[in-house]
Amino acid sequence: MAQQVFGKHMVWTVAPGGTAEVGLGYSSLAEAQAEAVKLGERGYKILRIVPTALPKPNS
Repeated sequence: MAQQVFGKHMVWTVAPGGTAEVGLGYSSLAEAQAEAVKLGERGYKILRIVPTALPKPNS
């Protein structure tokens, strides 16, 4: 799944019976992985866990 251990991460999922992708933000990879397990147990399809990146400010 995610390669970076530090920083904020997004869990991308699809709700049971749904078709739209939903991204949920978490403050750490460990938290994102733990919540992904809980979502999976509730029937959500976990698509991916990715690190989030803030856009670079204009210089």
